[in-house]
Amino acid sequence: CYDQEILSEAAEESGISLQEIEQKEERTSRTSMFFYGIPAPNPVFLAQSKAIETLASKGPCVFVGRCADFILRDRKDTVSVFLTADEAFREDRAVNLYGCDPKKVSDIIRKTDKKRSNYYEYRTNQRWGEASHYDLCINVSKFGIDNCVELIEKYIELR
Repeated sequence: CYDQEILSEAAEESGISLQEIEQKEERTSRTSMFFYGIPAPNPVFLAQSKAIETLASKGPCVFVGRCADFILRDRKDTVSVFLTADEAFREDRAVNLYGCDPKKVSDIIRKTDKKRSNYYEYRTNQRWGEASHYDLCINVSKFGIDNCVELIEKYIELR
């Protein structure tokens, strides 16, 4: 399972420092240059994309975010899953697992979602969370995390 580890892999493969990648990761500049209506190539995104492709070619793995569904969209051996949850579930998880301030948690989640949405849409020209872009979409608050893992495993088995 790769989440933050993708950053280290991207730094190693690209020669860009881990510090620079961490600073620029998941950020979209309003002043970024566009060529013919599409985003200009971004060395950090390109490095992460290459790292995701390299890791995927090594065998079964799970990627958390970073447009991996888009980057790997042409691979026949990829299952793309979008997990969602209702607001109360997300707030409870953020407070109890990550220690977020209960008074600020709603605002933190809203800002995080906006940041992820902006990044995803800027890099892929697709709407973040759009069900049609995924093989499977699951509401975690309806099933629980462990049951979601079982659902995904069952989907892969049936596929």
